[in-house]
Amino acid sequence: MTPEEVLTYIKEKYDLEKVHVFPKYPDYYVVRHHDSKKWFVLFMEVERKKLGLTGSGSVQCINVKADPDFIHFVAGTPGYLPGYHMNHKSWMTLLLDGSVSGKEIRNCIDNSFFLTATDAEKRRYGLLEPKEWLIPANPKYYDIVGAFEADDEIIWKQGSKKMEVGDIAYMYVAVPWSAILYRCEITETNLPWNGFSEHVDIERVMKIKKLHQYGKDEFTLQKLAAEYDVRTVRGPRGVPEKLSGELFRKAAE
Repeated sequence: MTPEEVLTYIKEKYDLEKVHVFPKYPDYYVVRHHDSKKWFVLFMEVERKKLGLTGSGSVQCINVKADPDFIHFVAGTPGYLPGYHMNHKSWMTLLLDGSVSGKEIRNCIDNSFFLTATDAEKRRYGLLEPKEWLIPANPKYYDIVGAFEADDEIIWKQGSKKMEVGDIAYMYVAVPWSAILYRCEITETNLPWNGFSEHVDIERVMKIKKLHQYGKDEFTLQKLAAEYDVRTVRGPRGVPEKLSGELFRKAAE
């Protein structure tokens, strides 16, 4: 593959383009993530002797991040070199002179993208399953049932900084329901909170969108305790695998 073909592949798959970030090296450029601005491919033209290669002149190549085990596995393979001016344990250089096939180059680019992307970005590209949260709601302080009857998307307290857009929130509604009533998607996070609540300490809020409403008798606290070992829901927590599967199955029916 030529540098232009590599850029075309990245543009078509990830909708990202090259960026010049090295004023002293105008012929060097990178492609970086939209979210974090971390780069995952560095394009270079390097003198062959600086790469430990025979012959004169220079060669087009790219740096990509890779798993240490893979770097060890391909060591010595034509076209695969230790990362030029990078950590040799986690970066490698690929020659764009035909010695590495287009398929292999594309696979290495995809792996570099995955290793350097945020979890939110991975989820957007379908590379990572969303996290799931079991979140308590107390109708005594906020009428979540009435709120969801009025609108499918509402503002809710964000109980953890680890909650991200695309995560799934299962809302456990306390007395008089004492059951999981809603499957929601988190659509926005880390929103400022300018309101006041005398009952709940709120630092930040998020938006959640109702995807499914369960029957009031489907996932009661009694059933959660007896079948899934969930005996209390006092704050945001993970969802046991067995319960997650049943919640998903019921929502898909």
